[in-house]
Amino acid sequence: MAMISIRDLVKSYGKGDERQSVLRGLNIDIDHNSFVSILGRSGSGKTTLLNAISTLDTFDSGKLYIDGYDVKKLTKRTLNQLRNRYIGFVFQDFNLIEDVTILDNVALPLVINQYSLKEARKRAAKALHEVGLNQFLKLKPLELSGGQKQRVAIARAIVNDQKIILCDEPTGALDDYTSLEILKIFKKLARDRTIIMVTHDEEYAKMFSDRIVVLSDGDVVYDTDEDELYEGTENVEEGHPNFKHNLFRFKNILSLSKVSFSFKNKHLRKATGSIINSAILFLISAFIIKYVFKILGLYFISFTNTPVIRAIIQRGELNQETFVHQIVHGVIYFMLLFSFISFLFIFNMIVHEKQKEIAVIKAFGADKRTIRRLFIIKTVTYSATILKRLSIRLFILLIVVNGISSMTHILRAEYGQFLYELYQVVIKTFTNLIFEDPNFFGVSLLRLLITFVAIVLLLVFEVLVSSIFMSNKNTIRVLARE
Repeated sequence: MAMISIRDLVKSYGKGDERQSVLRGLNIDIDHNSFVSILGRSGSGKTTLLNAISTLDTFDSGKLYIDGYDVKKLTKRTLNQLRNRYIGFVFQDFNLIEDVTILDNVALPLVINQYSLKEARKRAAKALHEVGLNQFLKLKPLELSGGQKQRVAIARAIVNDQKIILCDEPTGALDDYTSLEILKIFKKLARDRTIIMVTHDEEYAKMFSDRIVVLSDGDVVYDTDEDELYEGTENVEEGHPNFKHNLFRFKNILSLSKVSFSFKNKHLRKATGSIINSAILFLISAFIIKYVFKILGLYFISFTNTPVIRAIIQRGELNQETFVHQIVHGVIYFMLLFSFISFLFIFNMIVHEKQKEIAVIKAFGADKRTIRRLFIIKTVTYSATILKRLSIRLFILLIVVNGISSMTHILRAEYGQFLYELYQVVIKTFTNLIFEDPNFFGVSLLRLLITFVAIVLLLVFEVLVSSIFMSNKNTIRVLARE
């Protein structure tokens, strides 16, 4: 039985009268442990065939068997597991996740397969050793050359003992010397794996491949493995994969979050800083309103004496001082809200910039539910980072405000007394903040916390929407160069 059997495969794109056939009843068998190169002009159906074999793309009619498993009859979950266990990808543009080390890039398929992070990294190190990169484990993709990146991609494609490696123009972005080195690796791997390489380079195909298949107008027109073109339609012996459907637990999601991507982006950091600074400005302004109200109050006295404003005050049963408080707080809240909205806008752009990383995760077998949970974990952990930074700055601000009188000890060179009073201020501030005073600077801690939780929920909603619209077609489009 062949590793891959294709019967009468038909695939077309478009709608109605504009529908265009790409694969026209294609038939082909690909054996175990072989190196097959697929050639043909642009538009001949090479990449479409590769996408169909990858199970990322559907087809209109026909049959596709992988190791005897009828792809059409498999559930989405089983199909994801089949892709994770059987198929490795090597792309022209490498498609490595730049946020993490090459060790974690290679560990990704194993973590999706629910290996522990420790075991996944151990096996990833072994795979990188096989491609000659064991000395670069802690480097990130941006620190590597093109040839080294492609070696990392190969290690990722074999780390889970995948039986099939799909290569889409793997030497297209490499020089001749590096291309030869990469193809030598493929040739070695073909001893116990099936390598399928789409390429335009006939010379390389002849040098390294066991078999060359040429496509034209969506069908096989030449095959070095057969004297005549394949026309058989006999049945293939079908099997059913016996994969364990273990649920992705919380610890698995945490492990996946460490080897996938991050929100470390300079624009996002600037937006985060704007939120924190706006919150601090809000608290400082509240402090001024509470303790030095007359400075701001005088500015609004003439404004509140107008007939319209007096009518509003009377209808709302407010006094002049309360209304001025509300105006000032309203202005500050508006500034804070504007910062939050700006942050949401930038966060939305950053999430959409992660499409390549999400496409890679899906290609190696993660389902939509796993990706949604991953996004939630990433969002919550990033929000926790914001809260930590904000809390530290606010605590320092409180210490400065409450301990400003002790600064006189520095002028007198009484450093011991200064440190003692500063220690007392820290303890008092912490105690009042946590145990006694639910308000500081005239602002409710509970209200700020509720506001922060609401922002986190908005971020979670944003990433959930983004992950839902990351379909298989988008995955193919993002991963493919052409």
